[in-house]
Amino acid sequence: MFKKLDSDRLKRMCELALESRDVIISEFTAIPTQKFDEEKNKWVPDSYSLFLMLKRKMDIDGSSDLEGIEVLLEGLLGFECCVDFV
Repeated sequence: MFKKLDSDRLKRMCELALESRDVIISEFTAIPTQKFDEEKNKWVPDSYSLFLMLKRKMDIDGSSDLEGIEVLLEGLLGFECCVDFV
């Protein structure tokens, strides 16, 4: 059976993972994804995609490490992550 995602707990896990990156999460959305089940001939729940808008704690010059943050969160949580800065 597919369990409902605890979005608050997942957001907190992301916050903990990002503490060392000096960023805060300004927006967090978890969208359910689906896959087509050939046996049942219908779409079934599969996973989640996470969308995060991050804000720097301090104004820092230089390029952001978006890809590194996405890789970190995807490896830690096992969900596809889309990250951007505001």
